[in-house]
Amino acid sequence: MDGINWTAARFFFDLVQVGAILAIGIYSWWKANHQTNSTEMNKIKERVERNDRRIERVEQDLTNQPSHAHVSKLRNEMSQLGKEIAEMTGTMKGMNSQLTLVTQHLMGGKVE
Repeated sequence: MDGINWTAARFFFDLVQVGAILAIGIYSWWKANHQTNSTEMNKIKERVERNDRRIERVEQDLTNQPSHAHVSKLRNEMSQLGKEIAEMTGTMKGMNSQLTLVTQHLMGGKVE
């Protein structure tokens, strides 16, 4: 009955223990590394999404900006408006001169 080699059995038992401890250590290291990678990937994903939203806003702003044709048309309209205001100013000065003459005449004063 003493055919069991206890030294060999103990060696194989110790070998299984070391293998299990190594497997647990490798699993723990892999799990921690994977969790860190997942956290970092989530942070990167949030940054990419935030940048996508910013890019969409910039693209929308650029889409809503006036084109060169619109700016040129606006510039021409402003120039025309300036000319009309100058013309109205000249007309108003003439009317003011005439009104001054009429007022002086009605007041019996001299016409200069």
